[in-house]
Amino acid sequence: MCVCGYDSSKKAERRVKTNRRSLGHALSRSEDMIARVEQMVMEDRRLTVKQTAANAGISVGSVDTILNDDLKMRKVSAFGFL
Repeated sequence: MCVCGYDSSKKAERRVKTNRRSLGHALSRSEDMIARVEQMVMEDRRLTVKQTAANAGISVGSVDTILNDDLKMRKVSAFGFL
C-alpha cells in the first residue's frame, strides 16, 4: 500500500514540473514579450537572435518562435551583397 502512495506522489510531482515548464513557455510568448522583441528588432535590425534573447531574458528558441511564427519574420543574409 505504501508503494502505491509513493508512486502516485511521483506522478503528481511530474505533473507539477510539466505544468511549470509549459507555463514558462507561455510567459515567454505573451503579447507583452512579443511586442518587446518586435521593438528590439525594429530599433536595431543587426541584433542576432542570441543577443535579442539575452536582452529580453528568454530562450533563443522562444525568440526564434516569436520572430518566425508571431511576427512572420525570416532570416536574411547580407553576404550576397558584399
